[in-house]
Amino acid sequence: MKKITEKQFKQNIDAFLEQATDEPIQIEMKNNTLYFSTIDNLQIIDNDWIKEFMAIPEEFRVNPFEISDSGDLYWADIRNVEGVKKIRML
Repeated sequence: MKKITEKQFKQNIDAFLEQATDEPIQIEMKNNTLYFSTIDNLQIIDNDWIKEFMAIPEEFRVNPFEISDSGDLYWADIRNVEGVKKIRML
């Protein structure tokens, strides 16, 4: 993985985006880190994902793909979904 700064990325965006097809790129920003890469094998649901999903009590489990295309397990717990809805209502 190639690591670059935000400034480097901004100076040569096109080259780094093209390079991300061959090698993952990590961009260090002031308050965040971004990762660019291509996805050759999109296997979202693996054994670890299933274990984490099953660790959520059954009464709180929901299909995370109905909320997020990524299947992020944060959205698989209705308590998290309801918490975000409450925050948005404020």
